[in-house]
Amino acid sequence: MQQQATAVTLAVLVLAYTRPAVLRATVDMFAGSGATFFVHVDAKAELSAFAALQGRPDVVFIEDRQTVFWGGFNMVLAEIALIRHALRHAAFDRLVLISDDTVPIKAIGKLTEALAAPTLWIVQNSLPEFRWRYDAFCYFDSLATSPRHVHPRERLFGPPEFADLRDMMKLHQAGKQPLDRLVHGPQWWCLSGEVAAAVLALHDADSHRRESFRFSAIPDESYIHTLVAQCAGHWPKRGSPVFTDFDRDPKPYVFHNIDELAAAFASPRPFARKIAEDATLLAAIAARVAQG
Repeated sequence: MQQQATAVTLAVLVLAYTRPAVLRATVDMFAGSGATFFVHVDAKAELSAFAALQGRPDVVFIEDRQTVFWGGFNMVLAEIALIRHALRHAAFDRLVLISDDTVPIKAIGKLTEALAAPTLWIVQNSLPEFRWRYDAFCYFDSLATSPRHVHPRERLFGPPEFADLRDMMKLHQAGKQPLDRLVHGPQWWCLSGEVAAAVLALHDADSHRRESFRFSAIPDESYIHTLVAQCAGHWPKRGSPVFTDFDRDPKPYVFHNIDELAAAFASPRPFARKIAEDATLLAAIAARVAQG
């Protein structure tokens, strides 16, 4: 069922890797709503896997593709590229960041209404035990240095890794930028167009801060959050717009049938992630969303 166009212009920013069927289902659920999807496909993935979405007027695949590693700054650079491309495309009221295994769990009209409220959907914790992530010198943006399981034969250093390590040594000698306030939270957020533009300006203006976060741990959960705290302190904040289940094993839990999503549907969050590529499940979610 196509949704009626909303007065709120929405850009959906997607970090995509291996779930093209889920992303296609999500795009279909938004059809007719006026939302535009901007998709970053990890450089490690085949763009051809997303062929079914190419050529659609409501989907834009950005050309600036990063090789994304868990916990590395390339993830942030992918997010920045999505923000930059969306703001160049149009003056969007809201920009929401999701992954390609994410689906809406509210009727699209209600979802856009919730995102359009005068608040930002972002978590901004400030817990001392997470400060080490910024203060430490970490480099996760390669197979050679990834903290995830990688076969020893793939942990090879080459010119890109040596260049990055030279940059880290320069930063180590200069010292990281002192931060009065470091905040963190789940990666997923929804920002106003105004705040997104301010975040982009702060990113572009301060190379020392960029480098300090570039060689930190898990900056996708702190970099944009900290910039938002600097430029949008007056905005009220809500939680993350995306429901993720960390109460069931394996964490985060991957949903395989609609009954498992009961807690997600009951939550105020407009999206849920870690949805399996199962046609029956995706059809059931689409039917529920269409029913409102």
